[in-house]
Amino acid sequence: MTTNTNGGGHSNSETGHAKNVAQFQKIITKCELLADFNPPNPLIYMVELKKFYISANEIIRLVHEAKGGADVFINERQIEFQKLDSVSTRTINILAVIANEPKIVADARTIVRRIRGEASKPKTDENQPGQETNTPRSNSQQSYDKLIDHFVALIELVKQVNGYEPNEEDLTIAGLEVYLADLVMRNKNVIQANAELAKTRKERDKKLYHAVEGLVNRAKLVKLYVKSLYGSSSTEYKQINAIKFRTLQ
Repeated sequence: MTTNTNGGGHSNSETGHAKNVAQFQKIITKCELLADFNPPNPLIYMVELKKFYISANEIIRLVHEAKGGADVFINERQIEFQKLDSVSTRTINILAVIANEPKIVADARTIVRRIRGEASKPKTDENQPGQETNTPRSNSQQSYDKLIDHFVALIELVKQVNGYEPNEEDLTIAGLEVYLADLVMRNKNVIQANAELAKTRKERDKKLYHAVEGLVNRAKLVKLYVKSLYGSSSTEYKQINAIKFRTLQ
């Protein structure tokens, strides 16, 4: 994020947005001390500035709330998927004991190798602290989707084996399908939470950075108005102009 009051793009900093809102409050406080502050533009009427600050502060809170919710689901998904390697390995081992069909066992081993390969990839998520994205579906998300697809293939393969009735309840076909349903649910929770987070961030960006009605442009208009009132060399303008804002990039 830059330190001027013009420009566009996308920011990778959550704190930068909150800082802008805090700076906006400083602008309001300074302007309240100016007896001559009576702008002709409704966007920067004092009552409008105060109202806008409240709504901007609220959208910052909503982004943090959405981010916290997404982090919970991301952590829950990671914990559940960490079990997949072990469950798949145990499944193929018991399959090898039960099945007398080398081809099916070989095919199962191929699927498990794919599971292990994909499981090594999703070590980071698009919503870890300090990161942002407008499109929640990332390479990491694709890896989780593929893990589910591979596990579905393993279960379908196991269903072809006559007499596949292990004593371990979690390795039965019913047990594997219960685990699969849990993986699907955890993954769906993350996708939905990321979508909500992306939506909230988009609303925040509009609130803060819209070219006309956004917070940064309102701050710019206030500075121009104070400059027109007191002049560029005045103490009043210098104090207002010293309050810096960051823009998306």
